[in-house]
Amino acid sequence: MRWTALLFLAALLCGLAHAQVKEACDVDIEDALREFDAQSPIEGTVVAAHCKPWPPAPNTVVAAVMAFRNAESDGPRQNWDVPAVIALLDVRTRQVIHGRRLTVYEDAGTRLGPDSLQLDVANYAVKPGLRALGLRFHNDAHRPAGADGWWTDELMLLVPEGRVLRSVFCQPLLGQEAVEGSLDYRRPGAVWKTARLTLAVGPQAATGWHDLVATETLALEGAKDATFDPTPHRSRVVFRYDGEHYKLRAKPAPFWSGYRCSFG
Repeated sequence: MRWTALLFLAALLCGLAHAQVKEACDVDIEDALREFDAQSPIEGTVVAAHCKPWPPAPNTVVAAVMAFRNAESDGPRQNWDVPAVIALLDVRTRQVIHGRRLTVYEDAGTRLGPDSLQLDVANYAVKPGLRALGLRFHNDAHRPAGADGWWTDELMLLVPEGRVLRSVFCQPLLGQEAVEGSLDYRRPGAVWKTARLTLAVGPQAATGWHDLVATETLALEGAKDATFDPTPHRSRVVFRYDGEHYKLRAKPAPFWSGYRCSFG
């Protein structure tokens, strides 16, 4: 009985170790992403990385994203384009099945941190038989005290097309805009509105692609001395695929619709 329990425990630990290896961003995955574009391989240090099993084929395909920064791009200027690669890879061979090279556009208000890039493998079934891979970007920079607008938690959806992952949607899911003063709780009378979006797959449209339905939760926030109604208001807006990309179908357009993703 004791030996049976020990064998079971050993098998369990072996299975867990195997699962961890499958989820790890190992050196073979790193090499494959660096060499994805054979004409322009990427050098520099890995500054952000995330790997997860791909749910439609968790035992054979791994999703991975990595961003790379050269030493000279860490200077005080902090206005650099940081290369990144997102891909679906064969678990056994570590070869890229579908991939895309991206650029993160850093500046004084946008910074890439070690946890800024996160894979989102929720079931974004954008079309019968076609599932999108999600990539989220969280800005690691501090919000400027005098800013009158701010956004983060950006979501990009990519679909496999040949050897490429093609971007079909990109939208910040949290946006803020000043109503009085700026986005600074220390400034007397400051009031701003904050919109948080959650995304779901909606009904199939005439294009054959499913709509994306965003639920917006909009509320006012502000300084302690400011007067405002903090009651949240919820509404829904629809993004519809136009043959190339998902476009917002809302009039008047909400304030956050003008915010663009920091990577692409």
